[in-house]
Amino acid sequence: MSHNNEHIDFSLLEKYFSGKMSAAEKHALEMKAQSDPFLADAMEGYANNPEGLANVKGHIDKQKKVNKSFFGSRTIAVLAVACGVYLIAFMFYKPEKDSVQLIDDDTHEMAEELVEVEVLPESIDSFQIVSSEEQIGVSEIVEAHSSIEIEKTNSQDSFVIYHDKITFDEDIESVEYFEIEEEFSEQNITVYAPSVFLEDLYVVDYREIKRSGTSINYTKYELSGVSAAFENDSIRNSTDLIEKQVEVPYVDYLETSMYYFAGGKFKKGLNRYLTILEQYPKDLNALFYGGHCYYNMKKYQKALNFFELALEYENEKGFVAFRQESKWYLAKTLIKLKNYGRAKKILDEIIIEGLFYSKDAMKLKESL
Repeated sequence: MSHNNEHIDFSLLEKYFSGKMSAAEKHALEMKAQSDPFLADAMEGYANNPEGLANVKGHIDKQKKVNKSFFGSRTIAVLAVACGVYLIAFMFYKPEKDSVQLIDDDTHEMAEELVEVEVLPESIDSFQIVSSEEQIGVSEIVEAHSSIEIEKTNSQDSFVIYHDKITFDEDIESVEYFEIEEEFSEQNITVYAPSVFLEDLYVVDYREIKRSGTSINYTKYELSGVSAAFENDSIRNSTDLIEKQVEVPYVDYLETSMYYFAGGKFKKGLNRYLTILEQYPKDLNALFYGGHCYYNMKKYQKALNFFELALEYENEKGFVAFRQESKWYLAKTLIKLKNYGRAKKILDEIIIEGLFYSKDAMKLKESL
């Protein structure tokens, strides 16, 4: 199959790329391609665009039938050269074509992601988010969670649960749902709630904890006739919104909630956390992160209530989830409310425990 005067055997290429060749035949063709640049180009072109090359093959076959008596092998050779030019042009322009298609795909995916609109009630939309200097920063929470997870991993407790994994000092059969055994409470053993990370933020994994339900029912708003890219907080008055009742898995609803929170969209995050609490009043994720949303919108009394409830329900469950963080942010909220006496008592508890926030607690107490 010299590239000088013989046509391409398309059936051979089709056989090669469809896996119908033996190993020896494939090797022989690959070796020939190393010494035949035209064959090598044809193979690369076929690999990149088998349909395009098939079209060229069809044109060549048709031309062979029509012109065989007039032109013979010379015409075939010319068409073979044309095929080579097509392949080379295809290889040069394919990256540009791919990049355009990639943009289209991304735009399509983005449109799908933004179809749903978070409609805020006036009671939340009227809140003002404080300046970044006054906020409890998301990065601060992420850093704390990472350090606390290291503490858990290095813990010498007999029974520890973290990151969807249950580990024991001795072999014990795992159960379908996470439950606290009474004997562990009696032995004063620390038990950590099953957890996952969403948007780099720690959350309790309620898929592993038995409770009344596993999904969230809520009102979903979608844009109709307007690009979702133009979503904004005032769109709740738009007649283009379609409203419907939907049910989604809890973890899916929480994941979007954490996306808003991690992006500093505290109003939207709070709106979803309140929806969770309507159906699961003791949900630790909604209480803890909802408390942060209230704090960052200067609603300190509401933030205080949420952090207190998170601690209360956590103790009720008998495991550790946000205990360290809730105490720390409870103290900071009390300071915002100028309740310095109680704030100092909470800080003393943190210092005595000697865990992650102990040094920060000493500094904060000294500043009061």
